[in-house]
This record gives sequence, structure tokens and C-alpha cells, in this order.
Amino acid sequence: MKHRSFLKIIGQSKSELEGLIELALDLKKAKTRHNSFRGKELGLLFSSPSTRTRVSFQVAAKQLGMHAEYLGMDVLQMRNGESIKDTASVLGEYLHGLIVRNYDMTNFVQGQFDLEELAIYANVPVINACDDTEHPCQIMSDMLTLRELYGEDYRKKRVVFTWGYTSRQKTPAVTQSMIAAASILGLNVVLTYPPGFELSDDYQLLTNRKDGPGRIQVSHDLMESCEKADVIYVRGWKSPKMSHDEDRKRRDEIRGDWCISKRHFECANPDAVFMDCMPLIREESASAEVVDGPSSIIYQQAANRLHMQKAILSRIFQAPL
Repeated sequence: MKHRSFLKIIGQSKSELEGLIELALDLKKAKTRHNSFRGKELGLLFSSPSTRTRVSFQVAAKQLGMHAEYLGMDVLQMRNGESIKDTASVLGEYLHGLIVRNYDMTNFVQGQFDLEELAIYANVPVINACDDTEHPCQIMSDMLTLRELYGEDYRKKRVVFTWGYTSRQKTPAVTQSMIAAASILGLNVVLTYPPGFELSDDYQLLTNRKDGPGRIQVSHDLMESCEKADVIYVRGWKSPKMSHDEDRKRRDEIRGDWCISKRHFECANPDAVFMDCMPLIREESASAEVVDGPSSIIYQQAANRLHMQKAILSRIFQAPL
């Protein structure tokens, strides 16, 4: 990984991403604890709530012999205006690495700028645990799930990655990391969303590329996209280009048309699976019938967060296993 930090998928090489997937598979099969990293101290610097990311990193660190301390930004002096430079410089003296979750949807991309500044001044590896631009840990875990499900053929499967209605305005980080991973690894992805919910410019450009291994299509027709789908993955996101109020008005207007239901799976392939990185509220982006039905693999998807976090930590700190 570049500079031993893991801030984005965009910019990573195909071999780096494939190596992470294979390492995670090996770690999952081993089902053993490794103490090669004993004595390593990590800080989880989070500005927003987290279930899967926080707990999976804490358990992953423990299983690798590390200790991960949760550091809510609201209980640090950052709350009183201490600069990122001062905070990062001091934490870098105490810790061997930082896992950072930071975004503010009222000031898009500020989270990514803050993360990059932290990485500069901490002078220790920094892992992006979700900002307003990318969520690389989530999507690499999803790549592990697809690889586990379909073997090497996962690149050939038709993955419909669709916007879904949510009352909460979420960062487009997961979506943008998916598009970055698809463009590098060569996935067959149909990115589906209502007009107006385009991604930020760097990632929107990836959907228009004709070169490279990725086959990324863009559609605004959800039913058409789901035809012969192998995977239907739903994720709501706030438009990076609309104001808070514009976004809210637009999503409320189209709410009923962007909820994955049984009818979308009726036109998909018979063995198609449903994915959602959670948290979710049933009947918003997907019906309870789908979320709790036989096609849903959301808990397998969540379980793989642990194994991918172990792979990321192992690769960054490079201790022999």
C-alpha cells in the first residue's frame, strides 16, 4: 500500500487489491489468532457513530495481538478547536497507527482533506474508515464477499450498484470506492441512480472511461438494470452537487421508485443475491421481504469486515504471519 497508509482505492494497483483479497481469504480460512503484532497500539479516531467498522477493527486488532483504543473526536481537544496538525502530531507520538472515520455532508470533501492532513502530521500509517470521498475498507470487504461467492468469475458477474431511498443523507464514499475498485479489478458494474445524484467529478469520469479493465455502465432505469443481474447492491447517497435542501426535496419526490423489492429480483437471475453494507431501515431502500429473504447475504457481507480489516492491518504493518 502506498506510503503504508490506506486512504483511497483510487490510485491503488490491481495487484495490491488482489493481494488484499487473497490475504483476507487466507486469514479467514486459518481461523487462528496471530500475535505477530503484539505491542502495536492503534487509535480509532471517529467523528460519527459506527457499528461494523469500529467493532471489526477492534476485534481484528485484538486477534492480531494489537490494541485499538476508541477515540471519539467529541472527547478530544479537537472539540475545543485544537488543530488537526497538533492533534495528529501528538497522537503519532503515542500510537503506531490511526484508523479515522470523518465526514461532514454539509461541507463535501472536507473530510478527505482532513484525513490527508492527519496522515501528513501523524507520521504513522492512517487507514480511512470512511470519509466523504471513499470507504475503501467496506468495498474491499465487499470484493472479498464476491470473490468468496463466485471464485475468479466474480469479475464476470453483473453487479447492479443502485441508489436507494434513505431518509438520512449519506456520504457517497461507498459508491465511489465501488466504482474505483471496479475500474481497477475489472468488474462488470451497472451504476444506477436517479438523475441529479451523479458522483463527484473524479469518480464520474471513471464511469466514462473506455480503456482499462472495468466495464462500468450508467443507467437511470432501475428495472432495466436489474434484468439478468447476479448481484443487486443498494446504497443511498447524498448528491455531492446538490445542496442539502435540494437533495432532500429531490429524494422525497422519487422515494417510491427507488426501493428494491421482490419485483426487481423477479427479472434478475434466479440465484441473484442482495447486498447492502448496512445500516439500513427496512422499507426505505429495500423491502423487508428482500432484506430478510433467501437472496440476502448482508450478514455474510458484514462478517467479512473482520477478515478484511485483519488483512489491511497485516499488509500495512507487514509482520510475518
